[in-house]
Amino acid sequence: MNDSHSPLRQVAESLKTAKRVFLAPHVNIDGDDLGSMIALSSALEQMGIEVVCLSHDPIPDTFISFKGADRFVYSLPDGNFDRAILMECVSLSRLPNSFSGLKRAEKIINLDHHKGNSLNADISWVDDRAAALGEMIFFLINELGASIDRDMASALYFAIASDTGGFKYSNVSAVSHEIASILISKGADAYGCMKRLFLSNSLSFMKLTGELMTSVKSLSGGKLLYSFLPSSLLLKYNLQKKDLNNLIENLNVVEGCKVFCLFVEMPDSTVSVSLRSSDISFPVRKYAVFYGGGGHDLACGCSLSGHGQVCELLDRIKEDINIKSL
Repeated sequence: MNDSHSPLRQVAESLKTAKRVFLAPHVNIDGDDLGSMIALSSALEQMGIEVVCLSHDPIPDTFISFKGADRFVYSLPDGNFDRAILMECVSLSRLPNSFSGLKRAEKIINLDHHKGNSLNADISWVDDRAAALGEMIFFLINELGASIDRDMASALYFAIASDTGGFKYSNVSAVSHEIASILISKGADAYGCMKRLFLSNSLSFMKLTGELMTSVKSLSGGKLLYSFLPSSLLLKYNLQKKDLNNLIENLNVVEGCKVFCLFVEMPDSTVSVSLRSSDISFPVRKYAVFYGGGGHDLACGCSLSGHGQVCELLDRIKEDINIKSL
């Protein structure tokens, strides 16, 4: 971590000379982005840097009251910036087509922990060994020489817990637990973070979960489970895409199943896809990438144009399951 040519050191040195910075996540901000941005923005403000936290979409309801979430804005204020820091944007396709903020930044910094990041930036630090962006931000804050207070510790814990499914995914490492331990020792509200992430669903969400469970279908001898939720159900329960975090985790519990697919039809007839695999020998990221999405080997997502591509994707997965004889 102390190598002067390391990406971490390059990012830190670049930020130390900045006066005005904005942070931006990918579309559909998630808990890892939100917590990472809150913590990093606080660290940069300790250094006297003016920071803007941008979200392209509304903050999910379960996150909106998290301390620090009120600092997010939905459009950039006037003027130019010394640095733009992009969080988990594997490519420009993960930003809105209309987003022009990068033209107003002197330098672009790309921070990510996903494989296949192809974003063209002035400085890129991509570490696919990290279980969450929050882990990388923890090291970056230390490299900047900023101190992590109680609120920053909670934000980083929130980020890491979010992207590791509460520390139960296969991407969790000893480093994940070591960082979590340090954050708790600094006052992180671990229980509060877990409750907000996994134990604070609305009644409407739970009713939609019931629809999900009753519509689940099995293929390939039970090795592939999928569920398709039509847009009429989102309308029925007054839910939006931002409200569907962790919905697929209700499928990721069936004994003997290897691959789980959740298809949610959006009001514009596109289909939001979440993919999970419980078998490290059967990564599903390649399917998401094929359709313009991305993520981790065993947890990822994409968007499809309609029902035809849903059938096509299921056929691809079935064929590969049969070939590998899972």
